[in-house]
Amino acid sequence: MEKLLFPVKQGHVIAWSAWLFWLGVGQTACGYAPAYGGSRPSERLTVVAAPHAIAQNDLLHETLAGAREELSRAGALQPGSGHPRLVVQLLRVDEASSGVAVANDTPLARGSSVGVVGRAWVEESAVGARARDSGDLRRVEWIGSGATPSDDAVRYNSALRIAARRLGRSLARRVLGEAEPAAEPM
Repeated sequence: MEKLLFPVKQGHVIAWSAWLFWLGVGQTACGYAPAYGGSRPSERLTVVAAPHAIAQNDLLHETLAGAREELSRAGALQPGSGHPRLVVQLLRVDEASSGVAVANDTPLARGSSVGVVGRAWVEESAVGARARDSGDLRRVEWIGSGATPSDDAVRYNSALRIAARRLGRSLARRVLGEAEPAAEPM
């Protein structure tokens, strides 16, 4: 045997080689299985809106965009509006004060949290029943009060759009079978 910096016996080389082989096999066969909704869908989905209960159409567009982003990332997005499709429904917008200051005996909000609640499901065909329903999910964004009411309005609308886009991504992940929390605290 030639001179080695660290002497190694022949049996050890075989053991290390076998261990490295099984480590490589284990990395390629990780055993991933979706946590919700059974098997990961093999079909590609289009994204459409269901009748919604809120008046802000820009939030609907942000939610749909977030769902499309996530489906695209997963390789499950199909253009158009045909079947099978992911149907997204916005249910409500929540708002809560997250800080109060008193000025001249008048309470003023110093911060707020805004949340967008929605759900999604898959329609396999025009007459098919709902499949892989996500259940209600809420995504929340926190904002601080601005110096003027117009600053507050801009921050509020921006926070709602961010929460809506995050909601869309979460709905798509849930329908794809990935673990996703149902609600974030307000």
